[in-house]
Amino acid sequence: MPSETLHADLTRSVLRSSDWLRQIYKDNNTKLFPYRAGSLITILRLAGHKPKTLLSEFKDQRGSNIEETLKNFLHSKNKMDGNLSGIPNPHLALIIQTVVSLCQDPEDFHGYNLIQPLLSGFALFKKIRNFGNYFGYSLAVIALCNSGHRVPEQVVQELLKGAYRKVSYHSSDIDSLILQALSCISDSSMQNEVDEASEKIVEQLITKQNKTSGAFGNQYSTAHVIMALQAARIHTDSYLCEKAMRNILSYQKEDGSFGTILANIRITAALLGESLISLKKYHCPVEQPPTKPPPMITVHVQLVLNVTNNTRTEPMVSVEMPLGKTVHNVLELAKLQNPCYAATYVKLAWGRSVTSICGVKKRPLLGYYWLIRVNGRRARYGIDGLRPKDGYVITFRYMKITF
Repeated sequence: MPSETLHADLTRSVLRSSDWLRQIYKDNNTKLFPYRAGSLITILRLAGHKPKTLLSEFKDQRGSNIEETLKNFLHSKNKMDGNLSGIPNPHLALIIQTVVSLCQDPEDFHGYNLIQPLLSGFALFKKIRNFGNYFGYSLAVIALCNSGHRVPEQVVQELLKGAYRKVSYHSSDIDSLILQALSCISDSSMQNEVDEASEKIVEQLITKQNKTSGAFGNQYSTAHVIMALQAARIHTDSYLCEKAMRNILSYQKEDGSFGTILANIRITAALLGESLISLKKYHCPVEQPPTKPPPMITVHVQLVLNVTNNTRTEPMVSVEMPLGKTVHNVLELAKLQNPCYAATYVKLAWGRSVTSICGVKKRPLLGYYWLIRVNGRRARYGIDGLRPKDGYVITFRYMKITF
């Protein structure tokens, strides 16, 4: 567990990095490939930005949001190739990650099924340009996992080959991506082999940590390793976690940058203690269906004075208002048509009580009160509790009551 001071420093660093990425997306979007811009948006989603925010606030110089950028990119590729098969799996994976980040369906994104070409594209591993190493292969597996799809057994087998590949050196970056991909597989018939390979990579990665600096190589490799160990749920006591985090923080500049766009994309997730497979646990906000406005109704209101020396009836006024409003609202609307309907009130615990209408005050000592009738019957509620329906006739009658 990080110390309290480190936790605060990491939080500040993530905010600064997110702000820098937000500005760089606006200023330099034309220099970013669409899938790289999408990768940036995915990291911002992991940093806590909601899909609506990503679509409404993160726009390029032309005012386009990431959804429009990706849609136009897919349209152009489809027009050029007749389908999306020309997009290498690593690039398609980053696009899928972005679509998932935006809480949209990768199987129906503006009419495109992105999962099908991703599945078909695995067969082209090491056969086409831009899809020749296990870093990109692992990205594709992670995108499949985050989309909620099962990883095919033949893909798992190839991933295991990557975990046990024999090279003259071990790339921490590639090992870290393989470990993240293996960590999202949970229902394979080769689960024992997956777990064994994961344990092997974890051991290899931990032995690479510099005990003095806490680094696992440069800041990029250190970030990748931290994400991988988080994905594999390795306890921070198993390695020098705080030293590693402090090492990454030392590279951040005053403007929030870690040097390049790609560096910030890679590092921000690590600062959050997240990984690329964390996306599947980010639940999409439940959109409340728009509520229909209440129907408009017509209510009729009339004043009747029936006391000695003051017997008269004011002309009836008809008002329109939304269903659910109160008789108080009726009076307020009625006075706009006839000033005589202007009333005064006193506020009591249960609501307003009429003290006068048309300048005629209630006189409790003499027994003179304003009474409310609804469709000719005595009202059971006051003006704040009574909610008339369409066509109701509300009568305010001034009369003497004998108790």
